[in-house]
Amino acid sequence: MKNILFLPLSILSIFALIYSCSSEEEDTSPPPTVTQPQESEPDPTQYTLTVSAGDGGTVSTEGGTYDEGTEIKITATPSSGYIFSGWSDGSNDLQISITLNSNTSLSANFIKLSITTNYESPISPFLGNQLEHVNDDLISNKVMSPLMVSVRDKYFFDIDDFIGRNDWVAPMGYLVNDFNNDGYLDAFFYFMSSEKEDVLPFKMFLFNPNTFVFEDSSSKIQNNIGQSFTRKGVVADLNNDSFLDFVLVSHPEFDYSDLSHLDVLMSNGLNSWTQKRLSSVKRSTSEGYYHGLGVEDVDNDGDIDFVISNWQNSEGIKTYLNDGKGEFQVINSVLVKSNSNISMEKNSFTNELLYVDDDNCVDIVYWGNETHVKLGNCDGTFGPNIITTLSEYDFSWDYKNVDLNADGTNELIIFNNDQQNNSAYLNVFLMRNSDDSTNFERINNLPFPSQTSYFDIKKLNEQKFLFTASQLINQETETYFFDQNPIFLLDNSYNIEKINYPFTTPIRNILFDNNEIKLNWETTLLPDDPNPFSTPVSQWSMDNPRARIKEWYVYISDDNFIYPDESGVEKLTFDDTEIEKEDIGNNEIRYKVKLDINFNEFERKYIRVSYKLDNGIINNLSYSVSINK
Repeated sequence: MKNILFLPLSILSIFALIYSCSSEEEDTSPPPTVTQPQESEPDPTQYTLTVSAGDGGTVSTEGGTYDEGTEIKITATPSSGYIFSGWSDGSNDLQISITLNSNTSLSANFIKLSITTNYESPISPFLGNQLEHVNDDLISNKVMSPLMVSVRDKYFFDIDDFIGRNDWVAPMGYLVNDFNNDGYLDAFFYFMSSEKEDVLPFKMFLFNPNTFVFEDSSSKIQNNIGQSFTRKGVVADLNNDSFLDFVLVSHPEFDYSDLSHLDVLMSNGLNSWTQKRLSSVKRSTSEGYYHGLGVEDVDNDGDIDFVISNWQNSEGIKTYLNDGKGEFQVINSVLVKSNSNISMEKNSFTNELLYVDDDNCVDIVYWGNETHVKLGNCDGTFGPNIITTLSEYDFSWDYKNVDLNADGTNELIIFNNDQQNNSAYLNVFLMRNSDDSTNFERINNLPFPSQTSYFDIKKLNEQKFLFTASQLINQETETYFFDQNPIFLLDNSYNIEKINYPFTTPIRNILFDNNEIKLNWETTLLPDDPNPFSTPVSQWSMDNPRARIKEWYVYISDDNFIYPDESGVEKLTFDDTEIEKEDIGNNEIRYKVKLDINFNEFERKYIRVSYKLDNGIINNLSYSVSINK
């Protein structure tokens, strides 16, 4: 019993102890926390932005009140005829970003655009200035770039200034090359006349890169007696002084004239040549009658020789073998297999030196009684065998061999005419060489200007070649337009396209419009007529233009220039659809375009304009203007 009572008492003691400890903990706890009211955060600091625009423009915002640190973008927009000149804080950017940390006032400043346009230098007379030579043969480089200016415009000379006692004078042909090695193309002219004047000097025009003018430098030719009826001229470095020399042949045309002349203009160094008459022959005594010539290294000794055509002489064609210093040994050119018809086989009016087969010896194509091809012997002679007689191609005047289809074999191109000068053609032959023969297969022919004597070939691009006439004369109408003769595009499949060129009259009235802030120019679209100036302008039709303009080019530079690929020249290209056009009547169009120029940062820019046709031809450059702020 005693044990039973003890257990509850023990339990009660434990409960009492637990209760006692729990009471002590509650008594030592901190008093309840009293929540104090929180203070509100201060309002953000704000600043005022005030934006204004001066006369001549607007701003995208006039400002307002913004919290500190707010970033605001502001754009200044000039009104028509004005340009933005800067913000009042010194920034020159049209769009700026402002982070406000204080009250700020900004003003956009504008000034009225005042650009003056000044004429600087004349039109570039060369087509495109970007044509490639088809190869390095001299025969293909008589004219490095076709001239696209008119004699009537008196760009180079006025014939009235040197006609003398002649009834008439006309340019027979021209040569274009860098004659003084200054990196710029020059021009040389030779003439025909009524032969009443004993002296009809040659004309040489050297381009002056300082004045941008082709200067009459004919006085740099010592003993410049010229020729009164030059038939053909070529250029080559004959005396190995690294300057080009000239070789020219003339013949008498009228009954009162008798002498044919062979002349060289040999360079004396920079900017100096001397005319030297190598030979004069009389037709009345059967000494000869000069007519054509070709230049090449015919004996493979490393210098340039030449071969002249000769008529009314039993010995016929003559080879002038060069000693490398411009002195020549004269030999007979043509070897014959038999004595039958010897004079006909040796004589010729025209010839060209080219490579027909693959033996690395220069060969000859010539026309006298018939058109013959003979292989060279690497010593200045040709034959005796006639490789082929192209008897149906009478009156052959000029010849080229060019690889038109990039197959590694040259094609032969022959220009021939009839006796009345009425039926002229370019004939394209495939030359097929084998171990024992060379054959010619005509694959195309095209009508060519009948007043032409010689032609040149230039490479337009990988697919097309450009054929131009070297002699650009129309005696019947006496217009003497260099630029009214057609040119021809022939692709490497021998397809031919005839183009009356140029497409427009020269670009004119180039000026900068301050109100519209656009460059303006004008030109006249020519109708597809060989000589549109025979048709009244009022009858010209936009329905029949010569071609279509694909792109316009505006060339810009800090310095005046003549070639588009000169250092520092920037080319701006515009699709024709991007150009604003205004028809002002009679096929005359005014063109307008905005230029991407920062007008705040320039004082003067030089500009020329050109265009590219849909056939790939790039027009010669306009005259040069400067725009000045």
